[in-house]
Amino acid sequence: MAYCGSCGSNKGENAVCPSCGAGSGAATPPPAPQQGWQQPAGYTQNVYVQNVGTNGMAIASLVCAFLCTPLAVIFGHIALSQIGKSGQGGRGLAIAGLVIGYISIAIGVLIFVAAAGSGY
Repeated sequence: MAYCGSCGSNKGENAVCPSCGAGSGAATPPPAPQQGWQQPAGYTQNVYVQNVGTNGMAIASLVCAFLCTPLAVIFGHIALSQIGKSGQGGRGLAIAGLVIGYISIAIGVLIFVAAAGSGY
């Protein structure tokens, strides 16, 4: 008595199972080798990208450029360093904070020198 390897029913002396239609269990030839790797049909690959956001020091640099210019310069340099290491966004904000901060400091120094030279 022979039993089917697929469904387990008695297939008797038949080469094909009368219940499920499975063959005699003879080995099937392996598939032909392919040239290079090919993606299986219907296969999709999900790619998840993490949003790293904007650097907080860059935002602080731009805000401080209008409130306290020395802090804008300090925060801008720290932000550029952190952005280079972490890949966060906000490089333009940090540069804008630095430029506005340095220009404000230069204008302040010029006003101080002009006022001191005129005797006020």
